[in-house]
Amino acid sequence: MINMINVTDSEIVKYLEAKKNDKIYDDTHLEYYCNTCGFYVHEQTKHCKKCNICVGKFDHHCVWTNNCIGEANYNFFISMIVSCFLFELLYFIKSFQFLIEKSY
Repeated sequence: MINMINVTDSEIVKYLEAKKNDKIYDDTHLEYYCNTCGFYVHEQTKHCKKCNICVGKFDHHCVWTNNCIGEANYNFFISMIVSCFLFELLYFIKSFQFLIEKSY
């Protein structure tokens, strides 16, 4: 899940074009312009060079998930890290138990 702009939505395209031409000023805080995408974005949005999209509250591009980690999927990423850690811990405990039982 990536927080990105759907450029096929005609209302968004009309809004962004009007915003680009300074015909609209509202309270959405789209103050920064992404030169690569050609859209106005939020302050904490960053363009990922690997995915070629703008990601809200960009943290990093994860090579394990081949996805950008940002606002929309940060909780899922943390859940994945915790579950991998718990699996490794369980694997270590079971391996240790197996070695103890085999030695007697």
